[in-house]
Amino acid sequence: MKPIIAETGYEFAKGPNFNTLNIYLDGRSSSDLLWESLESEIETALKLGAKLSFEIDFGFSEERALLRDPACFFSRGRAVTSFEERVYKPYREQIAAIILYRGSGSFKKTICQDAALNSDFLDWKVEFFEEEEVTDQMFRLFSMEIFMQYLHRLSAPLIDDVPLLALFDLADSMRPSFQAELLSKTFFPYIIPGVKGASIDFNGFGWQGRGSLGYVGHKPLSLIEIETAPPTLGIVIPEMGKVPYDLFDKTINCLVENGIAYRVFPESLMIESWHGLDQILVFSGTVSHEGRRMLQGFNAAAGQVVTVGDSLDLIDEIEVEKFIRSRGI
Repeated sequence: MKPIIAETGYEFAKGPNFNTLNIYLDGRSSSDLLWESLESEIETALKLGAKLSFEIDFGFSEERALLRDPACFFSRGRAVTSFEERVYKPYREQIAAIILYRGSGSFKKTICQDAALNSDFLDWKVEFFEEEEVTDQMFRLFSMEIFMQYLHRLSAPLIDDVPLLALFDLADSMRPSFQAELLSKTFFPYIIPGVKGASIDFNGFGWQGRGSLGYVGHKPLSLIEIETAPPTLGIVIPEMGKVPYDLFDKTINCLVENGIAYRVFPESLMIESWHGLDQILVFSGTVSHEGRRMLQGFNAAAGQVVTVGDSLDLIDEIEVEKFIRSRGI
């Protein structure tokens, strides 16, 4: 059963579709970690027949995330240890989700205010984008990379079968190509993204909107109950620095207009991602040598490659326009 998480007990009681209740825990450096009302909140949730969701606030903020402060990491680690001993171990079977972050998808201000971090960003930018002019999307990508690495290290003791969530408001990066990059599985090996303002299909939780794995919000949306068939088309997001943003957006919009469902994954994870797919769509000008070999393997497994751009001369290949027409939409 997908977790449908209510923000408050009142909303859980009023919303017939909710099955999980969120409980806030202060895990900031300034917290004494006593969580005095914790047991009573858990008891109330269980009496309501709810599964449990816990949101640990580690005090991350866009202006002062403190991602390179050892003392702050230690303090946040204490909060994880306290949660593990007092909550996770005794209530594990009742826990449907653990929220580790809720906020912006960019730490641009933190990066610009930290000389060492800004220097790292500039080196990273040259590695992936060479001499291109710095953009907000580059700041978002660097933010996502360093933040998710940090969050995975911090939450390592909790990585298990219970979903760990990071909720991102991506309203300032609405382009499908931007969001596809930011939500790449390479950033989320164990933690699951939750998104507010999604403009692309993704594998994760909806934050005030639809998500394939669950929902977090104030209002139970009827659309979250709609079960759709798994997509049979996969789309390869090119390597960082090689995404043809305009062409990617145009392709996604065309698929959506024609009612064609899809899922996105990075080239490096193509083999483990193609289960259940009939076609894989690629932007031929960005396919690496290793990527082409994987596509040949997909052909050998009776899969078809859909190309945007020049032909890759594969055994079973079709242009994107012909593919859309063949779906009879």
